[in-house]
Amino acid sequence: NRPRVRKEWRTLSAEERTNVANAFWTLKNVSTAEGRSMYGKHFNSYGDLVMLHACAVLDIRCDQGHASPAFMMFHRAFLRKVELSLLAVDPSISGLPYWNMAWDAEGGRYDGDSVMGIFTDSFFGNYTGLPGNNFAISNGLFADFPVDVYTEERFGPESPLAAVSECIAQGYFQPQPSSVCDRCCGDQSGTCQCSSEDHYTRYLRRHDDCTPYVARDVFGQTPLGGSYKIQYSEETFDVCTRSTENTPYWMTWHNCIDPGSVNCLGAGGSEEEQTAAVVANLLGAGAGERAPRGVDSDNCTQDIYSFYDTEGGRQWISSLHIQPHARLGKDMLDLTTSPNDAGPFTGHHANIDRSNMHWMLDVFLSDPEKVEDHWTYPNRQTIQYAGQAPYGISGPFSA
Repeated sequence: NRPRVRKEWRTLSAEERTNVANAFWTLKNVSTAEGRSMYGKHFNSYGDLVMLHACAVLDIRCDQGHASPAFMMFHRAFLRKVELSLLAVDPSISGLPYWNMAWDAEGGRYDGDSVMGIFTDSFFGNYTGLPGNNFAISNGLFADFPVDVYTEERFGPESPLAAVSECIAQGYFQPQPSSVCDRCCGDQSGTCQCSSEDHYTRYLRRHDDCTPYVARDVFGQTPLGGSYKIQYSEETFDVCTRSTENTPYWMTWHNCIDPGSVNCLGAGGSEEEQTAAVVANLLGAGAGERAPRGVDSDNCTQDIYSFYDTEGGRQWISSLHIQPHARLGKDMLDLTTSPNDAGPFTGHHANIDRSNMHWMLDVFLSDPEKVEDHWTYPNRQTIQYAGQAPYGISGPFSA
């Protein structure tokens, strides 16, 4: 019954770091049934947790974990399941570590640091994989972290999970078949040819990838803001937690950390106009609402922004939530099964949880009446606590 204390990955001792990583590997390698017999009722295998996330995305009523007020609450509950599973394996762990993304952003405290940087041997492994290794991450605490093989008996309608999940019982999740057979996976010569006799393993993914391990391909993604490095700061983190100045309601906090606009930048003309129309439709925003121009407008660089509103107008800032997903590519980019990249996913979302907790504390200290109103969490689609129009990707009128 002791309090769970979440520490930043870099503040853990070497022993604590090893204990957390070992517990993650136990979640990966032990089934839920076996784990509960060994560690108790709170144990969940990591594959089952990934399926939980996938089923939230694929819910037939629409995504129940993203682009809505439920984003924060679903992921908070999801992380708690991960955390309790880790603590079931090793009660000495204080809590699920978080990853302070700002420390590894361009110009951040550990930018380029070969020891304390998060994408090093000491933590999450390389920022990007290598083509010769099919972009798999083969170093760090999660080196060669396997992606589960999908079978109907393990994750589908024939699995034990079907008894507790309509999504699984009905087979809503179907993995994306790889276009490359196992034998030719990772071939760089271009000479390997798959035949009808070859095997195509189906992994717990929704994107085309034959790699059996977690993979990242940073340089295969659009350089957001003209850079392949993370663009974020601790000052930007703090902006979203200041309820009295910037984010008075739950949804205004949400718009401050989740995408408010995706903008393929150009110098003008039909391409820019088409992009504006698509973005406006996606976000439910007015067609004239645009994010600021980025660095590399000549090459139509995508930028992803969040926003908050002040008396002086809308302020656009780098998005906390989407950056690691969009930058790391491969498994982290796959919305449905992004928890496969366990270190970055859980650490990043624990940091988003930290942002929300800081915001809630600020509300508690500055306006206790909002606490009685459930921190203005919307129980229906309403503009009462939505902030200023046009609204962000999460509503109040998003699907």
